[in-house]
Amino acid sequence: MTLRLLFFLLAVVFHYRLKRVEEYGSLVKWITAYTVISPAIYLFLIYHHGDPVFFIRCLSIILIIHVIFMLPNRWLNNLIISCLLALSFFVLMYFRYPEVPIAELRAAFLYSIVFIMFTSMSSYRLHYYKRMQFLKNKELESIATRDTLTGIFNRLKFNEELDKWLHYSKRYKTALSLIMFDFDDFKQVNDTFGHLAGDRVISGVAALVQDNIRDTDVFARWGGEEFVILMPNTGGNDARKLAFRLQNAIENLVFPEAGKITCSFGVVSLREEDTADTLLIRADQLLYTAKQKGKNIVVS
Repeated sequence: MTLRLLFFLLAVVFHYRLKRVEEYGSLVKWITAYTVISPAIYLFLIYHHGDPVFFIRCLSIILIIHVIFMLPNRWLNNLIISCLLALSFFVLMYFRYPEVPIAELRAAFLYSIVFIMFTSMSSYRLHYYKRMQFLKNKELESIATRDTLTGIFNRLKFNEELDKWLHYSKRYKTALSLIMFDFDDFKQVNDTFGHLAGDRVISGVAALVQDNIRDTDVFARWGGEEFVILMPNTGGNDARKLAFRLQNAIENLVFPEAGKITCSFGVVSLREEDTADTLLIRADQLLYTAKQKGKNIVVS
């Protein structure tokens, strides 16, 4: 009775522990531990308690193996654990209950192996289709949220992130800043060097900016040659410093086909009365002011 109660408590502990695991690697370790410990306890109970019918014992092992393959563990882990469980069970039966005929043991063992083979193949295919579906969903998500030329966020995804961080900043009273910048005289680049060269310029600048911002910053292509950077937990002074740093880095960037290019910047910080639209409008107005004042400058 004590061992059965221990087995039940172990299941409860693992259940609540798994609910708190967030990383896939840790989840696999805990599930593997559970699928190893549980059958071991079951074999211990068979060895020390009662004398159930051999058929019932075999059926129990089959059910345990079936449950193991239903768990969201790595397929190979499930296969190894199931094979070791079946082998341990029949070795235990052979030495603990010599009255069971060898022919029955051999037949039951073969049936168990066949069951493991078919169950493992089904489990493998299920895992395979789940992986393919996951990758397909990730691909669709990338298509829906990423700019095809630069690989950074598109306007739709940026709007989602802006709404999220705007709500966060207002709720927790944290700083939020936004940089909007645009290429100067980019039409001349396309007209003079061609659209392919223009695309390479856009991609090159996007890569440079990506290398100079934080992982927490949200960088997106707003449209055409216009870009936006959303900076959570960042005040106006730090945002201006970043804008000046990017302006200088872009100005010193040399493209083999198009030479040097420049960008104009508008920098704003969140006000209490701001909405997503007003924040973007203010940034766009400052960007327009930078263009009017001679381009290749930062206005805030």
